[in-house]
Amino acid sequence: MKNKKIKNYAFIIVFIFMLYVPHLSYFFIKDYINLDNVEKRSLSERPTLGIKTITEFSRQWDNYYNDNLPFRKNIINNWRNMHYLLFNESVDNRVMVSKDNEKETWLFYDNINDNDEISFIDGRKKIDYNYLDIIINKINKENKKLKKMGINLYYVIGPNKSSVYSMYLPKQVGVHEDYFFQVYNYMLKNDIDNLFYFYNELIEASKKYETYFRMDTHWNDYGSYIYSKELLKAIYQKDIAGNNYIDSNYVYTDTKNTQNDIHISVANDDKELYELAELIKTKYNKKDLLDFSGLSLKLKDNSINIIYPNMDYIKETMTKIENNPFIIYENEKYKLNETILIVGDSFSASLAKNLSAIYKRVVHFQLNYTNYNEKILYEYKPSKIFYVGVERNTPSSLLFEFIKDKNI
Repeated sequence: MKNKKIKNYAFIIVFIFMLYVPHLSYFFIKDYINLDNVEKRSLSERPTLGIKTITEFSRQWDNYYNDNLPFRKNIINNWRNMHYLLFNESVDNRVMVSKDNEKETWLFYDNINDNDEISFIDGRKKIDYNYLDIIINKINKENKKLKKMGINLYYVIGPNKSSVYSMYLPKQVGVHEDYFFQVYNYMLKNDIDNLFYFYNELIEASKKYETYFRMDTHWNDYGSYIYSKELLKAIYQKDIAGNNYIDSNYVYTDTKNTQNDIHISVANDDKELYELAELIKTKYNKKDLLDFSGLSLKLKDNSINIIYPNMDYIKETMTKIENNPFIIYENEKYKLNETILIVGDSFSASLAKNLSAIYKRVVHFQLNYTNYNEKILYEYKPSKIFYVGVERNTPSSLLFEFIKDKNI
C-alpha cells in the first residue's frame, strides 16, 4: 500500500514537472533562443477582459495561449523536420519535395493559388487562343507607342524551375510538353519577335552547372548569366557578355550564402529607402521555398557566382520618383553606351545584376517592392525596356502597360 502511494506521488510530481517546468524555464531562456514566427501569419494577441468581450474571452485566451506556447517554434520545427525525414514531404502545401539522381533534396513551388506552376508542365494548363490574340494585339500597341519615343521593348520570360528541372519532379507528376513553350511558338508565328523564352538554352546549360537554386523558385546567378548572354546575342547578333569567371560550389542551408550579399547605397539619406534596401537584402539572402517549408535541416544547395572583370566599377544606388523606389546601376567600365530600363518581378533582380556589367546605366523597377512610374522614361530616356516575368504569371503578365496613350 505504501509503495503504491509513493508511485502515485511520484507520478503526480513528474506530471507537474512536465506541465510547469517548460513554462518556468522558458521565462529564463526565451531571450537566448530564436523566437521568429515560422508560420508566416499574425499570431493571436493577449486578449483584454471587458464587458463587451466577456463572451469571447475564453476562446481568445485559448487562441493566445496556443500561439504563445513555450518552445512553440521548436515543436513546429521538429514536426516539420520529422515529417520530411519520414515521408519526404513538406507540411506546407506550397512546397513539393523531391530528390535528384544523387539523392539530394530539391524543392518545387506547388501553390495552386499562385497560378499553379505544376499545371504548366503536367498537361492541365490549356491554351486559350482567343486570349492570346488579345495579348498579341496589346503587345503590338505597346511596341508602337514606345517606338515613337525611340525605345525598343523586349519581353523576357524566366521559365518555371519545374519546367527546366522536370526530371527531378516526383514520379506522380506526369510531365507533358511545357505549356508556355507552346504559347511562345504561337506568338512567334504571329510575328511577335520581341518575346524571349530561352527554355532549351537553360536546359542545355544545366548540363554544366545548375541554373536554379534547389531551395528556391528562382534561377541562380549562373542561370541569369546564361539568360543575359542569350538575350544579348539575340538582340545584337553577337556575344556581348563573353565568357566570365564562374565560381561554383555547394553550401548547406544553415550556412550564409555570401554570393547573395548585396550592397545598395541610398540616395539623399532617405530613411524609408534605407529600410527598403535593408528589406531587399534580407529577402535576397533567403531561399523562399525553404522558408515556406520551415525546415531547419542541413540541406545542400548550389552557390554560383559570376565574376565580370568590370564588376568593381558598378555603383548600385536606390532612389525614387514620386515615392516609387527603384535601383540604378551605373558602370564606369561599360561595354554598351546605353541606358536601359528593367521592369519585372523577382526574376528581374539577378538579370539586372548581369546586365549592369554590360550597359552604362541600368534602371530597375522590381514590382514586388514598388509601383512602376512611366515618368522614368522622360527622366532617363532609356533606349530599351526589358520586361521580365516568370513563366507561371504569363501570358497575362504581358498585358503590362508601360505608358499611357495620352502622353504620346
